[in-house]
Amino acid sequence: MPCIEDMRTLCGWNIRITCQGDHLPLASGKLVRIEEHKDGTKTYFYKTVASTNSVRMGICVGQFRCAATQDHPGVFYFAATKKALDHIESYLVPNKVVKEVLSPRAML
Repeated sequence: MPCIEDMRTLCGWNIRITCQGDHLPLASGKLVRIEEHKDGTKTYFYKTVASTNSVRMGICVGQFRCAATQDHPGVFYFAATKKALDHIESYLVPNKVVKEVLSPRAML
């Protein structure tokens, strides 16, 4: 991502992420639009609500499920799907890197 190496410099950000249909991108800012394409991909458009520096920007794409919180309407949390965790585990567990993190009791 392009950035200015000065923490005091604030910018507005427009982020466009295209990914497979079974993936969900999460990004800093407000999701303003989703476009579906004939090849099965989707493009998600995010825009920051307030100007911010590049250090506060983040992007993550994966197989997530989304759920609303009961206590705070409009606030959502995202968790990796079982399929995504199995895929991660196939790479990391043989090295015993994250066995505890991926245990069934740690899953939502």
